[in-house]
Amino acid sequence: MRTPFKNAMIWSLVLGWCGCCMPFPTSALYAQDAPKTSRCYRLAIEGMTCKECAINVKKALANAPGTGEAKVNYVKAEASVCAKPGTNITAEALVKVVEKAGYKAKVKRQS
Repeated sequence: MRTPFKNAMIWSLVLGWCGCCMPFPTSALYAQDAPKTSRCYRLAIEGMTCKECAINVKKALANAPGTGEAKVNYVKAEASVCAKPGTNITAEALVKVVEKAGYKAKVKRQS
């Protein structure tokens, strides 16, 4: 048996509206708002000896203009960072950021 609540739920789904009058996300909305691809870089880092060193490198890379979140692994002695979509950060600029933080860096891979 359908209750008024069930009828309202069915019609809201059919019409694409939820109870708070917001449209449900559609694939067209996701495609429109999807970020453009960004370039990602993997760097070999020399001179890191502990977690604090990794945190210093991570902060330096994350605070560099045009970069997103950075991940640093001091055991593997490497860092990975992606440029924000629409920015023109280069691998050489990232190497300079790491060197300014007091460590040596080389580009291992970029994609």
